[in-house]
Amino acid sequence: MTFDWTTFALQLANAIILVALLRHFLFRPVAAMIAARQARSQHLLDQATAAERAADEARKQAEAATLATSKARIEILNEARTQAQAERAALLDQARQEAATIIEDGRSRRRQEAQTHTAEAQATLCQLATAISTKALSAQPGHVDGYVDRIAQILATMDQPDRQALLGGGNLRIISATDLSDDQVQTLNRHLGIAAPVEIDPTLIMGINILSDNGILRNSLADDLNQLSKAMNND
Repeated sequence: MTFDWTTFALQLANAIILVALLRHFLFRPVAAMIAARQARSQHLLDQATAAERAADEARKQAEAATLATSKARIEILNEARTQAQAERAALLDQARQEAATIIEDGRSRRRQEAQTHTAEAQATLCQLATAISTKALSAQPGHVDGYVDRIAQILATMDQPDRQALLGGGNLRIISATDLSDDQVQTLNRHLGIAAPVEIDPTLIMGINILSDNGILRNSLADDLNQLSKAMNND
């Protein structure tokens, strides 16, 4: 409720008129009524001012609450961002560890496979060497005289041109894995039809070869092993 000065003026005029008319008989009651109205008006003004102050305080509190809410929202977002970054870093680290584990497992399997293949290859080589050695040894004579006899048989079954080419070549010589007795040398020379010098070559292991500039007659364990090895590798 606001104070109406027009009404107040009219009332004052009326009061003056009344005061003029009634003089001092009604002045005090009217003055008291005016004072009461003024007091009421002031009270209403004070209430309006208080309400305005309360509204302003409420506005400030609302603004503070909004600011606090905004700060809380920013803090929540920052915390969520930090947590997401930490989780991402953890996932990346876990992925790296898993990748490293997979790579190491693969390397370990490759090493195991390589070791297995190596062991299998070694076993195969051992079996092959054993088979070659067994087969080669089974074909060898039991004594040096057996190699001398085999030389005689080979020379007897050779084609005549091949035999003449071998024996007619220069530097004809007997290559033996071990020392030969005089009888063995004489027997060989008789089959060769010529006295050939004897050379010792331990790499033959066992046996006797006949060598000239035109070729060689192979009759040793080393040659048999070499031939068997080539044959099995070709198979």
